[in-house]
Amino acid sequence: EPTHHGKGSRKFDLIALILCLVIALSVWLYVESINQGIVEKEIIITFDAEKQIYEETGMHIFSGNEDIDYSQVEVKLTVSGSKAILEKYDDDEYVVELDTSGITQAGGRYGVYFKYRLPHEEIQYKSIVATAYTSSLMLVDHKTEREVWLTADYVDTPAKNESIVECIPKTEKIFISGPASMVNEISNVVATVNVNSLKESTVVKSKSFEFFGADGSPILLNGSYVTLTPSEVEVDVVIKYVNEPISIRVEPKNETSIS
Repeated sequence: EPTHHGKGSRKFDLIALILCLVIALSVWLYVESINQGIVEKEIIITFDAEKQIYEETGMHIFSGNEDIDYSQVEVKLTVSGSKAILEKYDDDEYVVELDTSGITQAGGRYGVYFKYRLPHEEIQYKSIVATAYTSSLMLVDHKTEREVWLTADYVDTPAKNESIVECIPKTEKIFISGPASMVNEISNVVATVNVNSLKESTVVKSKSFEFFGADGSPILLNGSYVTLTPSEVEVDVVIKYVNEPISIRVEPKNETSIS
């Protein structure tokens, strides 16, 4: 069909153009309102707290709990900001570490606190929460080891009560390692064995230990702060029974006279 030119056609084109501009402006304003609106973002961060403590203090973390791994501390960082700002930065540009400013001396127990660095000043900090259990207090100390005397003792009583029990470890000395404030106090380690079911002398393996100071006083260690090498020892358990009644049957002997 032939194209009609005239005032009516130009007026229609102008109205269509204005409508397109209005729609485009509305879409742009809507997108901008979304991008400028304040939203929250959660970021999972894993860091090596053991390495950080050693680099900043020259000491180590001792938790007293084997289930806690301070080389892989995982936290959830929550921040807020405009969608446009948050989308500019990758998760690895957010940093979370231990706050070591309060660690002042070796052998002290300190709370677990975190510090953070955000990639932009318009991003606001909301919270940091550890995603796995961390001890409420961590022992920070120098790590040391030493060799001490090993003895052995028994608990409970053997199968027969009237007995003398002697326990002799096959290893005379044992290595202990851990926080210096604890290791340096230990002078003697005692391996304990249970003789409740024993009826005769034998060799028993033990993973149970007690610790004593130079004055013979017991040292109670809460948790697994100290490591022993070897972690299992053999103990000769000698059982000597005394005053044990023995039943003897005596039958009279008949003598036959020969005439």
